[in-house]
Amino acid sequence: MECDVDGCDNQAFKGNNECALHCTKNNYQVDRNSGLLSNFNRLLKGFVSKEIIDGASATEVPHIMLFLKFIDGKLSHEEMQEESFSLYKNQKDEEMTDIDEIISNQIFNFSGFHFPTRDSRDSYDYLKWLKHVGGIHFINCFFYLRTLDLENTRIFFDSCTFEEEFSFSPMSLVENFYNSIFSHCNFLKNFEIAPITDRLENNIYNYSVLYNCNYLGNVTLRNSVFNEEVFYREKDSDDNYSIEISNLEVIDCIFENRFKINYSKMTNLKISNSHFKSKFEIKNSEVDSFEFENSNVDGIFDAYKSFFVKAKFYKSIFKDFAAFEYVIFGDEKKENITDFIYTTFKDFSNFRNTKFKSGLNFSSANIKQEPNFLNTDINLVGTDRETLRIIKNSFEKVNNKIESNRFFIYEMMRYKREVNNDSKESIYFLKLFIAAVFSCNEYVLNIIGASQVFKNVMSAFSKKIVLSANYYISRFGESYIQPLMIFLFSIGLYTYILEVHKDIFSEEPVAQYVVLLRNFVTQDWFISLSKFLNTCAANVPLFSKALEKKSGIEFISIMFFIWFGILTWQIIIAVKRNTQH
Repeated sequence: MECDVDGCDNQAFKGNNECALHCTKNNYQVDRNSGLLSNFNRLLKGFVSKEIIDGASATEVPHIMLFLKFIDGKLSHEEMQEESFSLYKNQKDEEMTDIDEIISNQIFNFSGFHFPTRDSRDSYDYLKWLKHVGGIHFINCFFYLRTLDLENTRIFFDSCTFEEEFSFSPMSLVENFYNSIFSHCNFLKNFEIAPITDRLENNIYNYSVLYNCNYLGNVTLRNSVFNEEVFYREKDSDDNYSIEISNLEVIDCIFENRFKINYSKMTNLKISNSHFKSKFEIKNSEVDSFEFENSNVDGIFDAYKSFFVKAKFYKSIFKDFAAFEYVIFGDEKKENITDFIYTTFKDFSNFRNTKFKSGLNFSSANIKQEPNFLNTDINLVGTDRETLRIIKNSFEKVNNKIESNRFFIYEMMRYKREVNNDSKESIYFLKLFIAAVFSCNEYVLNIIGASQVFKNVMSAFSKKIVLSANYYISRFGESYIQPLMIFLFSIGLYTYILEVHKDIFSEEPVAQYVVLLRNFVTQDWFISLSKFLNTCAANVPLFSKALEKKSGIEFISIMFFIWFGILTWQIIIAVKRNTQH
């Protein structure tokens, strides 16, 4: 029975509808024991032999026959060359032909072949002779092997499928329209660009590697130099991702041309110890985890309208414009905070209309120009105070007072939270110290320790009182309505106290609670205390004139005068913050 594939005259391999070239392959042991591997090698030789002879001239045929003996194992490569050279004696000088040159000029088209896994120890290993051909154009082929060592053969993979993990090293390219070695290929498992040696100069790619390819597994680029774009993918539509990769890892690579992975969807993207000498584009993409470590970008970095659940930039340098406009970072989970750790921006960086849903850590970033954080939405829970200060300063530098005031408020709220935590720690330390005092007889050390504890506790609580007062009165200047309402309420309360004070010393009938107050304030100790406090208040030069008509209530009045001054200042500051541009 002939092979079912159109145009193939080979006999179908036992138990299959296709020949050994076109049938689906199994694992090595199964194919070896069934004789499929030896049959595949025999038919591939026959196909190559026919292609060579059909395209050979009359003077080339004797040399071609020597090559066919070589691939059949009847001659070694050296014997083939020696016999080919002896044929030159019977040819004119202008007709002299080198056997290797004849073979290297031929491009073989392998269409629909299924290449099985192999072992170099086998006599029927097809790579032993295939690596001597000039060039191969693989069309709609299937590969079950993990690597293809054809270093000296020009290659082009066109619409091929790789069934197993595949590792690729630099090879010569068959010229094609796409200038790419893989075009419209499918990688069903992992794909790795692996170096031949550890020396970068031996791992250079002067062509695009992957053109319109699909990936179901992981892709790794390692220790290589790329002079052209690595990935090229035509975008289907605004709703579809054109590059879908489970995990992409870039390690110790240099990219001379732009690196573009726009409209991509990945689970993990990790870039480390790499250098991008041109533009880096990752626009309109979705990445669950993006790590960019110890790597440099010389050109523009553009992540426009992308979404990163977890992003970390560490010890990296952006020499040109870095654009993060309309990017969404995080998912409101604290562990997915966006980190820029020891990251240097040597040019302008743009975070306009960006959302940091899990917070932002920008405190250790190095910036040469102030970044643009206009309309940035940041989760304050996961953002440290230094980051908020940097953002505030960026608005101050461009005289954007409204946004500057907004982030000043955020900064103070964060500072208040820090002080609250310090207060709790001080109280905890105080408890430990008290416990130590009652179990220790080292009195001198206890006295020294007590003074230190008191100093720390008072410092923490004084900061807490000031910050809490500013927060609850006007939210650090955010609202002027709030202090205004407190001011009006305080005036009413002060007026009410004055009226009650009159009623206490009035001879007219009064309410029962006034009678109780009268009994309380006419006690000897209270009279002595109030006289002392009122005298002290009356001696304050700034308020002495205003207190002349407040006899008997000077101390309470001066407290309210101070309170009114604080509220007035809070109102002025809040109005100023909300009206500046």
